[in-house]
Amino acid sequence: MSRSKYILITVFFLIGFLIYPYIKVEILTYLYSKEFLYLEKDNGFLSNYYFIKVFDYSENIAQIYYRGGSIDLVTYIKKDGKWEHYMWETIWSSGTADDFTWPFYP
Repeated sequence: MSRSKYILITVFFLIGFLIYPYIKVEILTYLYSKEFLYLEKDNGFLSNYYFIKVFDYSENIAQIYYRGGSIDLVTYIKKDGKWEHYMWETIWSSGTADDFTWPFYP
């Protein structure tokens, strides 16, 4: 194979590696976001979010990204058929970045 084919294959895999997490999140959000839309509406801190993204989802655990006045990553576990808050991590709030998420959503 010529050098240009190796470069093309490398670029293809690099782009695929960088895009895959976004595709996964968008598919999970499309399939499961309705389950989480109103779980945090009663919470004063998360009541004004703009959108959510489902970062990870399985039968018993889910990780949801809330974007509003702050950026929060909330982990839920399923108990007795209902999603319950398990862990809450604020990624960004009031101009300070405390952490980083991948994939990154501004």
